Parts: sequence; C-alpha cells; structure tokens
Amino acid sequence: MFRAQLGGILESFRKLVELDLSGIPPAAQASPATGTMRDDVPAASLTRDEALANAPAVEDGYVVVPPVIEEEGAGAS
Repeated sequence: MFRAQLGGILESFRKLVELDLSGIPPAAQASPATGTMRDDVPAASLTRDEALANAPAVEDGYVVVPPVIEEEGAGAS
C-alpha cells in the first residue's frame, strides 16, 4: 500500500518537473505570510506520565508502535 502511495506522489513530482516555469519568477510563498510568528515563551509542559497516558502501549517510557517497514525478505514464504 505504501509503495503504491509513494509511487503516486513521485509521479506527481515528475509531472511538476515537466512544467515550463521560465517566465515565472521564483517565490518563497504564494501569498505573504502575516502573523505567523509568536514570541517563544517558556511554559510548563506535560510530564512523561501525562504524555504517555493515552498511548495504546508503553514500554520503558516509550510509546510502542507496530513496525511499518519490514526487513527485506521478511514475511516471504
């Protein structure tokens, strides 16, 4: 499933590369960004226990998730 999705994304990028952008000036963004920055103010954060409270599985203080990338040859019979 992920290979198919990634293939679709890469194909979209291939199509973008084919575009003739010679008459278009480079731009950092399509419209000006306003109000996107805020002051970096230190604030209290969650404790480890609070952060892990809703995790489906926890082991040694880490969230346990199923593997998403199989080792090559794994699962083949």
